[in-house]
Amino acid sequence: MSPRPENSAAAPELRTCHRCWSRQLRCFPRDYYLNPSFVLLGVLTGQAAAWAAERVDPDELPRLRELAAAVATCSGDDAIGEANWKFHQAIHRAAHSPRLLTQIKQAARVVPSNFLRMFPEHERHSLHEHDELLDALEAREALAARTIAEKHVLEAGDFLADWLESQQREQPA
Repeated sequence: MSPRPENSAAAPELRTCHRCWSRQLRCFPRDYYLNPSFVLLGVLTGQAAAWAAERVDPDELPRLRELAAAVATCSGDDAIGEANWKFHQAIHRAAHSPRLLTQIKQAARVVPSNFLRMFPEHERHSLHEHDELLDALEAREALAARTIAEKHVLEAGDFLADWLESQQREQPA
């Protein structure tokens, strides 16, 4: 069964920083553009999570929990995308590496801004991973934090690639 947004007969538009993003992705095989981009983002995000586990100020942890709760509160709402992005940015900033933060911002341009809104079935899984990541940060378990963050991004990339491929198969030749 191909991934498909709930309650949608037609393919929704993907929103990102680039107007022609979805056209670009539809023109290239997943191994050429999408997978390497998500792998890179996964590695960078994993490193940020590992460093955050080592470097996070204890005073930052309650704010990270608040941001994760805000994402959960927005479940099923259009605001979930922005709440999710704020949560991820806070995790990245907790690594206390401006250079890594800049690299993540560049790599994240491949992720549609409305990913969780488009795929609510992925939303529930993401919320659980957010909680696991916060637990790893609080326990200062860098390896666990890295693994959770990388998996979080890579699974989202695979999910999106599968969905885009299903859209290509459904389009008439």
